[in-house]
Amino acid sequence: GMKLAAAMLPMAMAFHVELIAKTDGFQTQYSVSMAIGTPPQLFDLIVDTGSSDMWVQGIDCTQCFNGPKFNSSLSTTFSPGCSRGTCEYTLAYGSGVSTAHVGQDYIALGTVPLAGKMQFGVVYIEDVTITHVLQNSGILGLGFEVMSFFTHPSPINYISSFALYLDGDKSIMSVNEVMDAFKGPATQWSTIPVEEIEGLYTYWTIGLPEAEFGGKQLCGTTQKRCQAVLDSGTAFIAIPPQKWPTVVIELQHAGCIAVNVGGPFECPDSELPTLHLTLGLLLILYELTKCLGTLNGYEVTMAPSMYSYPIDGSTSVLVGLIESPLELWIFGSLFLQYFYTNFDTTNKQVQMVALATTSVTELVPMPIAPQDQPSYIDQIYDEAALERFLVLVVICASISLIYTLIFRSNHHPKYEHGYFSDVLECLSVSIFQSSLGRRVLSMGIASGIVYNNSASRSNGLNNEARQPRVIISNPDKFASKFAKMIKDGPNQLLFIADFDYTLTPYYNVSGGRGHSCHGMLASSKVLSDEFFTKSNHLFQKFYPIEISPLLAHDEKEPHMIEWWTREHGLFVEYNMHRHHVEAAVNKSDIEFRSGFGPLFQDLATLNVPTLIFSAGLADVIYNVLRKVHGETILTPNLHIVSNVMKFQEPSGKLLGFEDPLIHCHNKNATVLKDSPFWKECEERHNVILLGDSVGDAQMAEGLPVHNIIKIGFLNTHQEEKLGEYLTLFDVVIINDGSLSFAHTLIRAIQGK
Repeated sequence: GMKLAAAMLPMAMAFHVELIAKTDGFQTQYSVSMAIGTPPQLFDLIVDTGSSDMWVQGIDCTQCFNGPKFNSSLSTTFSPGCSRGTCEYTLAYGSGVSTAHVGQDYIALGTVPLAGKMQFGVVYIEDVTITHVLQNSGILGLGFEVMSFFTHPSPINYISSFALYLDGDKSIMSVNEVMDAFKGPATQWSTIPVEEIEGLYTYWTIGLPEAEFGGKQLCGTTQKRCQAVLDSGTAFIAIPPQKWPTVVIELQHAGCIAVNVGGPFECPDSELPTLHLTLGLLLILYELTKCLGTLNGYEVTMAPSMYSYPIDGSTSVLVGLIESPLELWIFGSLFLQYFYTNFDTTNKQVQMVALATTSVTELVPMPIAPQDQPSYIDQIYDEAALERFLVLVVICASISLIYTLIFRSNHHPKYEHGYFSDVLECLSVSIFQSSLGRRVLSMGIASGIVYNNSASRSNGLNNEARQPRVIISNPDKFASKFAKMIKDGPNQLLFIADFDYTLTPYYNVSGGRGHSCHGMLASSKVLSDEFFTKSNHLFQKFYPIEISPLLAHDEKEPHMIEWWTREHGLFVEYNMHRHHVEAAVNKSDIEFRSGFGPLFQDLATLNVPTLIFSAGLADVIYNVLRKVHGETILTPNLHIVSNVMKFQEPSGKLLGFEDPLIHCHNKNATVLKDSPFWKECEERHNVILLGDSVGDAQMAEGLPVHNIIKIGFLNTHQEEKLGEYLTLFDVVIINDGSLSFAHTLIRAIQGK
């Protein structure tokens, strides 16, 4: 398949580029000039910190904004297609949707070229709502890569930081540095850490522990703590739906009239409320300060003139407050124009300084009540300087917890709950009560495997956002199951694992999507180009259905049956032989996730019945195992249940496939009852299960199981699927993590 060479700027390169401000109906968009292709075609793309993809309007988009459009046929270096997944995407924004084909070409930011091709979208359909709003030829998304649909690596992976100065025709974007006026010790930066959402860096999200409008508390004290997104692609300030009614009532009391449902408002230029905000953290060791002291944030006071615009020829003003489409506040350019903001990609933080030309003179340090702050763990989970400290604390807490669960019934310590120093006890309790509590137990058990995974794929870039992570959905439930498995020992254990993208990584060494069993045969070109074209057509049609977070299990199943039936039919139609399978495997660069060898060696040593249960191809799996680990990996405890090819002897010609057809939604006991593995299940009732799809979570369904730990590898659509995976699996591993977590469980059950 196509391999994407990562475009990137040398980290030492620093420069400034002018931003173009375009205002329509009080909404200002800030764009940067970009050059695409050879020879270069020039476009103005909106600088959008609220999304992560880059796209430009194409000449096929007849209803698009009447500006420059990209003509791929005029670029001698344009490559259609993408490095992984489907090559056509529909993206939804607050202002509408765009549908794009994906391709690769050379890009220049301003006048600075990126080294190597970059993957981006060429829009060919744009709905009328976004066309009316869009004043430019596309979008340059500068959010974190986890939100990126097709721009891999995403734009911010090419730079270590960028800073935005938004002031009409004087606007500047600085890359890898700040403007000269803000260098030196005289500038008092307010540094605020970027916060995760559900364990992921997505938007440029900062804490909003307190917010007050007209004396009404919106966040903090009597209300829950909030979060806010710094979004240069949004013009106004957006307020979450649950807070919005309070704002509307205050504006109505001031005589305001809504221009549209959900704002903005036309208001008299008098008696408008003041908006008080408290941003982020001054000290990120929150849990320690909760035990030992207080905590500061940064107070911002926005007078009515700062969140409104004068209306020409009228005494009224337009109030730029709107209802947010998210459960988050959104601080758009109306807010950002009052601050010079440095977005620090490397350190996951933003640095802000109030502009002297505005009525805001400084960000004032402000004490914050402890109950209005997030957990310390949620704040620093990905901060390299504090990770080791966290791991040490969690290891101690986890060992204590597991020891208590296992041995408390048989041993009677002097103190019922053990002993910690006051500070450690406070910190330990906070860890397990935090929103991150569902994932920290994994670090204690696995002794830091989250941080030391050699199988992490990052396209050759220093991409901390894609560091593997282990998330535990319910720590108490997990600990209870795990304690029982340790007590029962390996003689009660079964091990079940999917193959494609579970035992093998999702990304290959080049950063592209790795091969599945079927994909390996299709892309190896051991058969004709015509076969490859037809097989790829099936992939493009059915793979988006397989991974879609919007379709139910029952809706997907008939499509999966059709896909596998037609794909298997192509193998027969194009005269596949046994030697083609062997040749395809030998040509491939397929590998296993880090930790596979030691894990399966221990399973064999303990004689734990081990099932590779796959909707792929048994013949491919056997050949891959032999290629990577030799015949010795095929131990007596290992069983493989997958689609089996029927070959004619002695010619080796493929005649068809044995029944039943196994696809990702029927992998359960119904296809296991006639297998040798079924007999192994009669006396063993504990299962560790590994999979990467919703269907994989049901692989033990119908087995006489009393206790099961399900580990899910979430490879795509992480933001959309994480909630569902945390419901289906006890443990979720994201960003192509290793098998070390599963191996650690086995060793603990073994007593090591």
